[in-house]
Amino acid sequence: MVTNLHSEESPSGKIFTCVECDAPHDAENLFVLPMNELAKIKGEDDGPENAFITPDDLPDFAVCAECRDPEEVFTLAASIVSSQRYHKRRTRVHNFNRSQPNGLVTKAELGELVSCYGCAESGKKTLILRRDAKCPGWVGCNILKGRKLHEKNMQSPHKNSRLYVTSEDLLKSGKEGYVLCDPCMGAAIPVLKKKGRELGVPGHFIAKKIKAQPLVVMLKGVRRVGK
Repeated sequence: MVTNLHSEESPSGKIFTCVECDAPHDAENLFVLPMNELAKIKGEDDGPENAFITPDDLPDFAVCAECRDPEEVFTLAASIVSSQRYHKRRTRVHNFNRSQPNGLVTKAELGELVSCYGCAESGKKTLILRRDAKCPGWVGCNILKGRKLHEKNMQSPHKNSRLYVTSEDLLKSGKEGYVLCDPCMGAAIPVLKKKGRELGVPGHFIAKKIKAQPLVVMLKGVRRVGK
């Protein structure tokens, strides 16, 4: 779309192309949707853990005045500057958190024992250190959350914002949590994949997002996007 676009550079004077008609324009004459709408689109494509827009993403959504819809009211230039400012603030906060002794996941959190969701459902109690615990991936957790919320007609669990699992959710234990011991994980993954297909989750999401993933990795990912 454009060469040498860096987050600290001004878009002034750069030439971009409309994603609809490929006509070249400067950033003042191309338009994009509001940032929250762009983040929603990116989240649907790349997963909720990646649902945030960088300055480099914006030209991929830019259209000229001839091709734009009424909702595309923000100029590419203004949106790039706004995104740059946001990411500068976000980087400062992230670097501050990383400089703290406890980091993104505290030592206390890592050392806590959590109980398996599947075992708790069947009346048993299996304890696992949080640093060793695993969850059934993002979409797997979304499906489990839908079950807990008694969503009767749950559709597209990878798109439904009500079902997104937060850091607070991941820190819970037992029936309230999303941790599975190895035997329960082995039994749950095929069931969750089948349920995902029934709910219309795309095949590549099922393969990538419904699988055993370390709880700590998921915690770090979900906290990076501010959930």
